[in-house]
Amino acid sequence: MVHSTQIHKKQPANILKVSLMLLFAVFIPSVAEAATIDYKVIEQNLRALIPFVAATSYVMGVVFITVAVFKLKRYGEMRTMMSSNVNIAGKISLIIVGLMLLYLPTTLETFNLTIFGNSQVELFSDQQNFGAASEVMKVVVLAIRLIGLISFVRGCVILSKLGAEGGAQPGMMGKGMLHIIGGILAWNILATWNVVLASIGYSS
Repeated sequence: MVHSTQIHKKQPANILKVSLMLLFAVFIPSVAEAATIDYKVIEQNLRALIPFVAATSYVMGVVFITVAVFKLKRYGEMRTMMSSNVNIAGKISLIIVGLMLLYLPTTLETFNLTIFGNSQVELFSDQQNFGAASEVMKVVVLAIRLIGLISFVRGCVILSKLGAEGGAQPGMMGKGMLHIIGGILAWNILATWNVVLASIGYSS
């Protein structure tokens, strides 16, 4: 009687184990297949987001330049009455940042040429093959590049606030430049990686 009770107690546990085994046997291949498909979908989405961020920067550049022109016009009209209180630095900052965003590809090429000595971005296809992990590495590289592009645009926006009428916050210049330089390093992540390897004595 005791033996029969123990068997009945073990049956739910055995059924649970068998159910879990069947679940994993069916679910894991499906997850692996979905993951393979998702890498391609994610890569396509990331590639589509880069032109979207670039287009957004164009719009922001036009807006910054337009705002700066209107502010300069108002400055010219009121310079006699508020000559001691009006600051022109904010308007100049808006124009410079607006031009940087409006000509974003040229700006990125200029920064790449200054930092890496080459205006072109190194692509993943130019690097050695990672075998089965190539699809994953493509997604990782694209994600880092997208983050770098967003960081660069954000750095430009931060610099546009320099010389604002209300007064810029302390450290804003450094924060903006940090975003811009970090964004360029991430935008050309493969060249950055090669520089790091060369600096520690390894060649890619």
